[in-house]
Amino acid sequence: MIPMAEIIFWLCVVGVVIAYPVMLLAAVLLLRRAIPWRVDDQLRPSFTIVVAARNEEAVIRGKIENCLALDYPPDLLDVVVVNDQSEDGTAAIVAEYAHRRVSLVDFGERLGKTRILNRILPAIQGEIAVMTDANVLFDPMTLRHFARWFGDERVGLVSGYERRVQSERDKFQAETWYRDFEVLLKAAEGRLGAVMGAHGGLYALRKSCWRTLPDNALSNDDLATAMNVLRQGRAVIHDSQARAIEYIGADPDLEFGRRLRIGAGNYQCVGWNLWLLNPLHGWKSFFFWTHKILRWFMPHMMVAALLSHGVMAWGGKLVPLFVLHVAAYGVGAVGILLNRRGRGGGLVSALGHFIYMNAALGFGFLKYVRGIQDSTWNPTRR
Repeated sequence: MIPMAEIIFWLCVVGVVIAYPVMLLAAVLLLRRAIPWRVDDQLRPSFTIVVAARNEEAVIRGKIENCLALDYPPDLLDVVVVNDQSEDGTAAIVAEYAHRRVSLVDFGERLGKTRILNRILPAIQGEIAVMTDANVLFDPMTLRHFARWFGDERVGLVSGYERRVQSERDKFQAETWYRDFEVLLKAAEGRLGAVMGAHGGLYALRKSCWRTLPDNALSNDDLATAMNVLRQGRAVIHDSQARAIEYIGADPDLEFGRRLRIGAGNYQCVGWNLWLLNPLHGWKSFFFWTHKILRWFMPHMMVAALLSHGVMAWGGKLVPLFVLHVAAYGVGAVGILLNRRGRGGGLVSALGHFIYMNAALGFGFLKYVRGIQDSTWNPTRR
């Protein structure tokens, strides 16, 4: 049993320790090469901005005003807000803008974002659909930056750079570090047209590339849609100049719930995209393995490493290292407590955030295993 425990332990250690350095190295190397994309700064396709909204009265007015103020020809832009049975004043606020290229749609039943997109996207007017959330505000030039890519018929989707700004005092700077790392990876993947998922609050999709998503797809329309575009042989690009700001709270517990929900949706996407595990798909497969599979199964490797290390220590092997292994989780627990109390910062906070978010991902896996029947959820507190 102990030899097998050693094999499991070292495999998991290698997986946990090298995963992020390998991704970082790959990103740095790939940033030096790129496919020559045809970019036309004068191109002006028609856009439809799509917002699925539930109980968003606190932010929806600002969102609409932001969309209408974008630096883009008004006759080539319209906004569609789908009211998902809001129980506040969301619908009434949207209705005030009916004369200003803003449409209010209500399907009469609670659908959730996935089923809303399935119903609304085939009916929109624009050549390009821009998916966004009510609390995401665009930079004035964002649509112009999106537009320039769609003269190249190889491009099916363009993801922008969504900067998350905490509306309360900073409690977990580690999340910002993580997001910056994600942006670096997307930039590298985008140079080869194989970004593994878009930023959910800021991506532009060629309407003809839309494919209906499973109704139970949970918080993964950005990822699942990007995978569908890649399956069609089209490119998924990242444009860091197409920018937006998302205002969020600074509560680690809310972030835990969000990451759990997204994690469950991520595991759905693994099952729907087994074709990407085939290395014959080149860079797409490489990015899927390194950027997604290694990260999504990090909680499994962490648990397996701890348990197998415990078995080895019971047999008298690597006992001092096991003590340090357990102590690292103890330090991480302190980091979690500091983050929850608003005193986060430094390496202890970062370790706590890493453990906490991987725990959320692990619980997301359990949610996925139990089965996901309903894709509806309530937005986090604004």
